[in-house]
Amino acid sequence: MTLYAVTLFVHLLAVVAAFSATAIIHLGLVRMRKAERANDARDALMLAARAAKAMPIVALLLLLTGALMTENRWSWTTPWIDVSLGGLILLSAIGGGVLGKRMRALGPQLGRAGDGQLDAALASQVRDPALWIIAQLPPLLAIGVMFVMTTKPSIGLGIIELLVVVALGLLAAAPTSRVRVGEGEEVVSQ
Repeated sequence: MTLYAVTLFVHLLAVVAAFSATAIIHLGLVRMRKAERANDARDALMLAARAAKAMPIVALLLLLTGALMTENRWSWTTPWIDVSLGGLILLSAIGGGVLGKRMRALGPQLGRAGDGQLDAALASQVRDPALWIIAQLPPLLAIGVMFVMTTKPSIGLGIIELLVVVALGLLAAAPTSRVRVGEGEEVVSQ
């Protein structure tokens, strides 16, 4: 057993943890978007927020194990490593910065809303299509980074690969812009 093998194993565990947390975040956001009552939306957002708390630790673990493997076997001038590192930084900025900020802004508003029906203004914020689109980006970027790490392309091709994966993922996610909120009632996010 080598240090590289152990580091790779921990790196892969961090990838599994990242996708697990992302799945829980998405479950929470899906439930929040479909909620009719403020308490249901609040509970769903809390589920997503709890899972999101793990992401900085997971990102740091990915960065540290990636750095160890780069030092051990690769080079910091290896193109696919540079693209992967850039993808991880972008993923963290979007997930922790943009998405996290929007989720943190909704929390107090849902807290003040009580337990009744969501009013129109709060329902609009909960079902904001920009929030949903932003939520799609971190897991798509993670898939793109995994693809780059597998194919080991040049810088230019690696960036194209990341962009293609994100574009395809967003196109596939487009049908989810419709949110069912009640019996036979549908809200179209625009």
